[in-house]
Amino acid sequence: MAEPAENDIAAPAAASETPSPNRDLREALGPNLHWHSSILSGRFSLLMRVILRLFFRRYQVADADAKEIREAAKRGPILYVLRDRSRLEYLALAYILARQGLPAPRFAHYISMGLFVPWNQTLARAVAIVRSLLVRRRYPNPYKDGLLERLFENNVPSLLFVSDFRGMPRRFSSGNTDVLTEILRAQRDISRPIQVVPVACVYGRRPDQELDTLTDLLFGPTAHPGAIRRVWLAFRYRNSSTIRVGDVVSLEEIRHRLSPKIALSIDRPAALAYRIRQDLMARLDEERRVVLGPIRKTRQEIVEAALQNPSMVAYIRNYCKENNQSFVTTRARARRYLEEMAGDYDPMTIGLAESALDYLFEHKRSGSLSVDTESLDPVRKTARQMPLIYVPCHKSHLDYLLVSYILYKQKLSLPYILAGINLNFWPIGGIFRNCGAFFMRRVFKGKRIYSKSLNVYVSTLLREGIHIEFFVEGGRSRTGKLIPPKLGFISILLDAFRLSGREDMAFVPVTIDYERVFEEGFYLEEAGGKKKKRGKLRALIQNRHIIRRRIGHVDVTFAKPILLSDLLRENGHDHVPDDRIHQMSLASIIAAKTTWSISEHLQARPYPVVITALMATAKRGMLLPEVIERVELMMEYLHSRGARIQGSLWRQSDWVKMMLDLAEREKFIRVEPGDEDDDDTIIYLEPERRLLLTLRRNALLHHYQDVALLSTALLSAAGPIEIDALYERFQRIKHLLKLEMVYGDKPVQTPGEERGMFDDALEYFSGKGELAVSEQGLVLSAAGAKGAELFSAILVSYLESYYIVARTFWKHRDKDANDREWLRRCNKMGTFLHGLDEIVFPEAIHKNHFENAIKQLSADGALGLEDRVGEKSKLERRIVVTDEDKLEDLLNELRTFIAAR
Repeated sequence: MAEPAENDIAAPAAASETPSPNRDLREALGPNLHWHSSILSGRFSLLMRVILRLFFRRYQVADADAKEIREAAKRGPILYVLRDRSRLEYLALAYILARQGLPAPRFAHYISMGLFVPWNQTLARAVAIVRSLLVRRRYPNPYKDGLLERLFENNVPSLLFVSDFRGMPRRFSSGNTDVLTEILRAQRDISRPIQVVPVACVYGRRPDQELDTLTDLLFGPTAHPGAIRRVWLAFRYRNSSTIRVGDVVSLEEIRHRLSPKIALSIDRPAALAYRIRQDLMARLDEERRVVLGPIRKTRQEIVEAALQNPSMVAYIRNYCKENNQSFVTTRARARRYLEEMAGDYDPMTIGLAESALDYLFEHKRSGSLSVDTESLDPVRKTARQMPLIYVPCHKSHLDYLLVSYILYKQKLSLPYILAGINLNFWPIGGIFRNCGAFFMRRVFKGKRIYSKSLNVYVSTLLREGIHIEFFVEGGRSRTGKLIPPKLGFISILLDAFRLSGREDMAFVPVTIDYERVFEEGFYLEEAGGKKKKRGKLRALIQNRHIIRRRIGHVDVTFAKPILLSDLLRENGHDHVPDDRIHQMSLASIIAAKTTWSISEHLQARPYPVVITALMATAKRGMLLPEVIERVELMMEYLHSRGARIQGSLWRQSDWVKMMLDLAEREKFIRVEPGDEDDDDTIIYLEPERRLLLTLRRNALLHHYQDVALLSTALLSAAGPIEIDALYERFQRIKHLLKLEMVYGDKPVQTPGEERGMFDDALEYFSGKGELAVSEQGLVLSAAGAKGAELFSAILVSYLESYYIVARTFWKHRDKDANDREWLRRCNKMGTFLHGLDEIVFPEAIHKNHFENAIKQLSADGALGLEDRVGEKSKLERRIVVTDEDKLEDLLNELRTFIAAR
């Protein structure tokens, strides 16, 4: 940001559309120069400029707020509003706004600035006083001399402190008239509406506390500090303070809204001024809460509040009565549960976490972070009215801190984050807890007191106005793509909302798009069948090298908030339903909408496009022109569907070769150059690296899933096929893979929506002339078949995984084993079939795909799942074949579909 002119902080930016504030001020003062003690001309002494720079050098108005101020200045004169009467904040606002080329306040109501202006302005002020005493026989009065109207007519920004209800100084009014009545009167006499701009000055990031300390009693609380403490806070937090601008509104609009609420029998001007002040203070308090959040209670206070909740007490009493247990003992158990799960907020820990993430994303060899800050504007506006529920996708443990880090940097209140109890180990558990994490057990079926404790704890957070963050996918995605949402915590959240007494809350989907994640190595080990590693200090030390891995570029986008009230109204509810069936239906709607919103903001990156083109064949080698042709075909489809495309590399003519060079450096491919030109260059894809590359490729699955489903259906026909039969195959493949993809913003698509997906994909081929209609039905041209093979290969490896599972259960259809044993058998079967070339894609041998296939075959009735007590009295899941005919039909279907390869 450019510094102001050395002798005039009001020097406007070159591109500013507003006139010079000082020229307008001189015109408003008129030929007699009616200087008043509250006027700032914008010129300060050298010492004052040094002090202002020392205090406020890093203070800045956000770009969105600056734009709003400029738009307001075009509509009418600006009246800035601060909460507490403060010379320091008047100086700060004048300095910061002028430095950014924004209209800065030049007049503040009833506050003397005589000590902070140059000597020539002090002399002009003295002359103005003498002249007024001689001519008017009274002290200069801006409200009687017409100065107020002239300031507004000349668009000179002014400033009002709204928390001072004492009225004007006696030298201006013997009756202590509220200055707002004079401003309202001036509004009637000027031609343009006065634009009220609330401005909140927030020092530091420490939330306001409920209990006053001795320092608060002596020097005022941090929310409304005294003069000495305000100077100290401004200097102490000069690097982390915030200037936040609220919604700009015209004074006339406020007056029209509040006038009907005032009784006719009272002093209406005074009552109206009082109401306006209250309204503006509420707006300023909202802005403060957006940055700091509500007044924070300690962790122990929230635990006690949950224990004292009438719903909790009644539930414990009923539970004790039904189970003949002691109330004291059961209540103590509930306290242990609450203390186990409760989060905390420690500014020191958060500051250390900020420094660590600063290093992570600023270090050249680590990664870079890109945030769509414009997407935060609606989030900020919604946060003024209700608690927010942030819903990010979940690909890495870094997610727990990343969203909070961005919100912290963007001066927004931090949420409490739902985390699995497996992360509550020393020292990571304490760090996460102090950053706002609260822990939930993975399984608590049958533990009624635990379930109720969690429900009441979440409702207490909502009642306090604390934002919450949870991951709709439940656990981390280990495949690089979105996984189907889980409904458990959403149901808990809806129950908690009913108890909280809140009128509304909003879900904010957050898309976190990694180039790569720290845990890639772990994910590959788990995909190969290794047991998932539990979080322990020993494991953390043993795997400390992963912290040095480069994560590359990370894109984060916040979607438009989804209001719960809107969802209730759309689905015919006045409130959150009490019964379990309707509540789970609402939870599934919320899960589908948030997941789809996340997927819509995923961007297509250059690297995954090239990787997908290379992986779309089982052959090891491919000529360079063929690779480029495939990439161009994929890019053509992305552009035809209006996909979000990331990065500037697309604009470079040789970007494909740049991505191939990167893949070669990472040892994913081997390049054998030709003799003289690129036509003979062969790209070899390393077979043992294909499984890792699926993490890159799956980032694109959302963009290509419709055309991939249709391509698979077309190729599996092995000849002409009628459109109805083709649609039936499309539906069947889509149904089989419903646990692998996100199809829309509803839990279940209507027949019309499903047919729309099919028709859109069909139109892509027919629009290019690659799909002909013959007497026998639809048939692909040679060019169409080449494109269909490319897109189908994105899905065939999933179908091969399902085929492996079906073959395994068919071979051992008379066996009864637990899920771990079946996964081991599937892995063995996959290796066997791949050795026979019956399975051509090695990435089909994937534990996560096997698990989804077992769930899907169970949902289709071919398999049965049963929880039994196994060895060492542990509960384990047993899987058996329940319908051999269905299993055989599924096996034959899958055999037909994978023929598309």
